[in-house]
Amino acid sequence: MVKYWQVVQRFGCQVLELNFLNEFGIKHGLVIKTQGRDIDEAGVYRSLSGRHKTVVTSQVHGCDILRVDTMFDKFYPERVEADGLMTDRSDVVLTIHTADCLPVYLASSDRRCRALVHAGWKGTADKFAAKAVDVFCSEYDLNPRELVAAIGPGIEADCYQVGSEVAERLQPEYIRPDANGRWLLDLRSANRDQLLAAGMKPCNIYVSDFCTKCHPGMFHSYRREGKLKGKMIAFMEAPDD
Repeated sequence: MVKYWQVVQRFGCQVLELNFLNEFGIKHGLVIKTQGRDIDEAGVYRSLSGRHKTVVTSQVHGCDILRVDTMFDKFYPERVEADGLMTDRSDVVLTIHTADCLPVYLASSDRRCRALVHAGWKGTADKFAAKAVDVFCSEYDLNPRELVAAIGPGIEADCYQVGSEVAERLQPEYIRPDANGRWLLDLRSANRDQLLAAGMKPCNIYVSDFCTKCHPGMFHSYRREGKLKGKMIAFMEAPDD
């Protein structure tokens, strides 16, 4: 049986790793609940920043991807307003947080450049994933066909009920009516298709089938909890070599 993911213990936390990215030697993770306990966000950020300079975002559900270059100096405990981060620096950790929205991991095949994108319904409606690939490739002179991407755990279509004001902003192939007169939104397919439209190869894209709403022991979910008790933290680091 193919193992698509694994849970490891890192810096005192449970971390979900996607084996698709591990096969390419891409250092990454998604901090999840430990034995069902809520995630201590501040503790995670402190642990990460104790090992490397760590970039933490205040997400605004927009389409800005921030370049973390040699002039960048706003590291944790400071936060930056952005929904995407990219870098080629070997001394930093990129982070974003999610709780039903999708974390999108991007990396060059040589692992030199990395990017993290937060894709909720607003970012998906504005084609943020495709825009992020375009900007990432432009900034670092990359070919999208040589990129590797993974779409991490998020809410699945059967659990993501939205109103008409959201549905009308998405392409119809990603929306279907439910039995209650509302709509179900397929974030995963929409974002995968955006990566393909930006020029990525299908074989270089992995999509997790974990639903954050359906696994309360592992994930926080805004739709399940109503008032958030915490968020998962996606991160990417430079390779060891």
